[in-house]
Amino acid sequence: MMPRDSVYGGWAASGEIDIFEGRGQNNREYQSTLHYGGSWPNNVYRGSGERTYNQDLTTGFHTYSCTWTPQQISFAIDGNTFYTRSLSDNFYSGRGANPYTKAGQPFDQPFYYIINVAVGGGFFGGNANALNRDIASKWASPSMEVDWVRVYQLGANPNPNP
Repeated sequence: MMPRDSVYGGWAASGEIDIFEGRGQNNREYQSTLHYGGSWPNNVYRGSGERTYNQDLTTGFHTYSCTWTPQQISFAIDGNTFYTRSLSDNFYSGRGANPYTKAGQPFDQPFYYIINVAVGGGFFGGNANALNRDIASKWASPSMEVDWVRVYQLGANPNPNP
């Protein structure tokens, strides 16, 4: 998820919330990450770290969720919470100008969803060329299928059977 407005500055000072991150060559591994702290290159990130699921995540549909309250952000897969971060923390990276004036910022602003398959960058290794089209084409399932996306308002009573 990305901030609707860059209230605290450019990426990642205004935050980023990665509900699910997976590497195509490791079909059991997943993670969730928060990015914040200052504008690049003064940004930092913290998250669940790589986790291993009990089955291949490409063999069926799974439910990835982010529960975001004024107190915390929690991440779950198939109803099992695996990472929670308190929003009472100060998210300043300690590098460069501090864009924040109180705890919880930048996660006090509206965000929007991005659903994508990202290929490249440093996520797959030490340099931006660690993954390329030839390597990705050998993945067992180089696609993403989305059955549904649901968003509930905090305090609302969601109906799990729409």
